Amino acid sequence: MRYVDASHGALLLATMPLWTLIISRFVARESLSGRQVVGVLTSMAGVAIVMADRSAAASGSSNSAFGNALLVGTAICGATYNVLAKRMLGRYAGLTVTFYAMLIGTLFLAPAPIIERVAIRNALVGETLAMVVFLGVFGGAISFSLWTSALRRLSPTEVAVYINLNPISATVLAAALLHEHLSSAFFLGFVAVASGVMIVNWTRAQ
Repeated sequence: MRYVDASHGALLLATMPLWTLIISRFVARESLSGRQVVGVLTSMAGVAIVMADRSAAASGSSNSAFGNALLVGTAICGATYNVLAKRMLGRYAGLTVTFYAMLIGTLFLAPAPIIERVAIRNALVGETLAMVVFLGVFGGAISFSLWTSALRRLSPTEVAVYINLNPISATVLAAALLHEHLSSAFFLGFVAVASGVMIVNWTRAQ
């Protein structure tokens, strides 16, 4: 996110359901239907509409090949997590899988402050510390626990398509808290994303 604008980043992360679909089909041998493919592509189109509209309204947008590669890599990592976590959930509880995944992830990231030469006592004070705790609890522990719990009940593709509700929710919050304008393009994109989610999960609603 240091190298590309938020709208462009959200669009690249919206490819996660597509990568999940591909990995599920060719690695995990998940049985996929044409309906699921159409649903994933429809939801991605919805995100593209919303983010293109927001990007056009923004000024000073940034973009770089390095940033693009990092975000595509993030989407592929998320897709891989979906597929592998689904396998582990056949033997372990969702909370157990989430705990060990976050523990190992924390240990892996522990050297980062040393590498970047950031003093913890100076970096995490006051408001910054509160923001980090908020992100760790709500953006990390709780969100991943809910996501993993969903994987126990749905296939990786059925879960991954919900990621495309993130930029839609962010746009709504921006309108509510920052008084940004919601254009007709947003409502068209919202309908496409919601339709894609319902198409992918249609059999679950019957």
